[in-house]
Amino acid sequence: MHAGKERHLPKPQRRGAIIILGMLAVAKRSVLTDKVDVMLKIGLGPLGRVGTLLFYYSFTLCLIYSVTSFFSG
Repeated sequence: MHAGKERHLPKPQRRGAIIILGMLAVAKRSVLTDKVDVMLKIGLGPLGRVGTLLFYYSFTLCLIYSVTSFFSG
């Protein structure tokens, strides 16, 4: 996730990026912990409301984050 300048990406590219982030987050949790605020802003914000799959995968990432946080102590 890029926290710098806002760029407008096509829906399939955003969706693909969030899916890849999910895969990376399962392998290495710090991928998600460093940019949770950005992920929430993009995936559960206005873009997530327009693209339901983006919202779905962002919500799934939130679940992965919360479950790994719970079990890691």
